[in-house]
Amino acid sequence: MLRVFAHDPILIAGRPVGPFMMNQWVVGCHETRDAAIIDAGGDPQLFVDFCEREGLRVTKILQTHGHVDHVASLAETKEATGAEVYFHPLAEPVAARAPSRAAMYGFKCSQPPEADRHLANGGSVEVGKIRFDVWHTPGHAPGHVCFVSAENNVAFGGDLLFKGSVGRTDLPGCDPAKMGPSLSRLFTLGDDTIVYAGHMEPTTIGYERVTNPFLDTFEVVR
Repeated sequence: MLRVFAHDPILIAGRPVGPFMMNQWVVGCHETRDAAIIDAGGDPQLFVDFCEREGLRVTKILQTHGHVDHVASLAETKEATGAEVYFHPLAEPVAARAPSRAAMYGFKCSQPPEADRHLANGGSVEVGKIRFDVWHTPGHAPGHVCFVSAENNVAFGGDLLFKGSVGRTDLPGCDPAKMGPSLSRLFTLGDDTIVYAGHMEPTTIGYERVTNPFLDTFEVVR
């Protein structure tokens, strides 16, 4: 079962998937019924069935980055939905190595498809009538992006910010020096902004601004 979050005019649903309990999301436009899957890491049929029940048409697969837990079912999800895959160009080489990374952790991952469309900082993607701005937020991974709808107080933050924590910076390709500026950018959003992260429960900018113990470590401007 997917957990549904009430957030008009956006339909948001998701659940943890895969061995690393990565949060996979569906975001839909209530008015047009167009939808996107954000980070295809788990059993696609769960999400396809949910979208069919809700009358949603999945036209996009939006990837925050290319780590194996976020792309583990990307090939299968694209096949099941026919949706276009969106990646930042710097995330694609990371995703291409996902099958070998999965083998190291003892599970299988099909070769992820290449992007149908590339994401760029300052660009945007539309899900029906909902616009998400694309913010390039490196640090945790090359080509990491957030999908931000400031108008609706929503951000899909991938592995940048978690409830009470932040993304790791000790993995291959991480850049700790870029983590602080990326987090600082996220904290320009209003306190009411809900961050739907790649792991753990959703949180808000306001809550993390005053409670997150890792912000000082990365000299986050808040």
